[in-house]
Amino acid sequence: NGTLVAIKKHQKADETERPTTGIAREKVRIYYIDREKNADGQRADSASAIEITITEKALTSNAPNGFFDQARKDLKFLVGF
Repeated sequence: NGTLVAIKKHQKADETERPTTGIAREKVRIYYIDREKNADGQRADSASAIEITITEKALTSNAPNGFFDQARKDLKFLVGF
């Protein structure tokens, strides 16, 4: 999430022509590494990399289920759900 915030800051700085802050979206790549499963459902020794797309609004798309969900899980725990 911090990376996405930095991308958004960079975009806002460009809009107002302020000195550049943050980081350009074009310079960022996010990958999700997923371990594959054997026929019996156990995790295999091999893995695949999925590149997560960062949209022009500094959001992610095509992310697998469970990606970037830690904040939601933490909040749910803190409020007692």
